[in-house]
Amino acid sequence: MAGIEFDDINVGDEIPSQYFKPDQKAIWRYAAASGDLNPIHMDRGYGSKAGLDGSIAHGLSTLARAGKCVTDWSGNPDRLKKLRARFNAPVKPGDMVTYRGRVIDKRIEGGGQLVEIGIEAENQDGVKVLSRCMAVIEL
Repeated sequence: MAGIEFDDINVGDEIPSQYFKPDQKAIWRYAAASGDLNPIHMDRGYGSKAGLDGSIAHGLSTLARAGKCVTDWSGNPDRLKKLRARFNAPVKPGDMVTYRGRVIDKRIEGGGQLVEIGIEAENQDGVKVLSRCMAVIEL
């Protein structure tokens, strides 16, 4: 949605949902790119021994997808000024995570037009994988 305008955005507006379904290869690729080669991400057997029922995706990868949901809507990744969340539950290979966002505030602060988006991230079983997830963009 390139070209969004501050005056056209209202509190309560929804942003387009996005979906993320990592497979083990995607998790390995993220591990290589990030340098986080923790065996709970790399080795299903190790993850199982650690009580995780197999390997898990990196939490920051899950959070990055929430950010992508917002930046795709805003039309420019440079607009993202803040992104935070609490990690609630691990994402496993094959999980389908749905990201939904809603405008929860808009304000002019320090001369900037800020829009705050609350984001929900749930797996296919309705388990929230992120909580208190929010992003702020500046238009």
